[in-house]
Amino acid sequence: TEDKAWREKLSNDKNDDEHYLTYLKIKYEYSENNAYEWYQTYADQLYLDACFVLAIQCYTFCIELQPNTTYAYLKRAECYLNVFEPQKTIDDCDMGLKEDKNNFRALYLKASAYKMSRDHRLYELILKECITLQPHNQIVLAEYYTCRREQIPREKRRIRTNPITSKSINENSLSYNELEQIRLDNIYLNSSLNSNDIKDQCSFILHLPEKNSFQSFDFSTTKLIEIIINISRIMIQAEQHYQQEHKSSLLPFSYIKFCFHILVELAKLPQIDIALSMIDENYRILLDDLLSYYSSI
Repeated sequence: TEDKAWREKLSNDKNDDEHYLTYLKIKYEYSENNAYEWYQTYADQLYLDACFVLAIQCYTFCIELQPNTTYAYLKRAECYLNVFEPQKTIDDCDMGLKEDKNNFRALYLKASAYKMSRDHRLYELILKECITLQPHNQIVLAEYYTCRREQIPREKRRIRTNPITSKSINENSLSYNELEQIRLDNIYLNSSLNSNDIKDQCSFILHLPEKNSFQSFDFSTTKLIEIIINISRIMIQAEQHYQQEHKSSLLPFSYIKFCFHILVELAKLPQIDIALSMIDENYRILLDDLLSYYSSI
């Protein structure tokens, strides 16, 4: 019939990934002269878009063109981890460690891969190597002592009197009164975490349900996690400044307590350890500072 005839005209070629790469090459001026740079650029973009299988192909081309590039191996390792290929992750991390045996990112990815493989002995062993390189990294310390069912020794916690300060942070902040206006105002109820407006982001987080706040979110990319970390920093800093100015701890609403519960909800997410291994280093440091702050109070 007509339907059958129409289906017979369809291509039997199922290689959609290859077709898409061909499309990108035609549209975005691929040439043999800029092959490595082209593949790396689009591999990075595909990774950010959570198109991990295509990103793996592009990073593989990078490795074929320049076999000694640690960057491509480790980015491909991150992709393999996201598509649940722990052994391939380990293999790529080992290639990176050949160039630099103290590469923290390679070791941490390798540890995450062993955790995914349920090899708890090697997971703990590699985490211990990570701690040797970064002895006060609160994320790694938390993972290491959690797998040992122990508390982090107090002397290993990095406690600061004012743990959340930097030039960029001071340029990007809200006051306690501004947060209160957002919390009590319904104007922002239709806001989104994907918004670039800090007030929209704060409003969205403030109006989340108390339990299972993030269960419906897609954390396959790191952007949402980085936003949550940054907004937590803004809220905590706002309350700290308010308390300092007014010499009082009596507040109508505690953003410090609120952010603690938000971070607890974030920690409940499946594969959150993998997602955290992918976040930008600046946000990793910021999260480290937040954890240190909560350890000190």
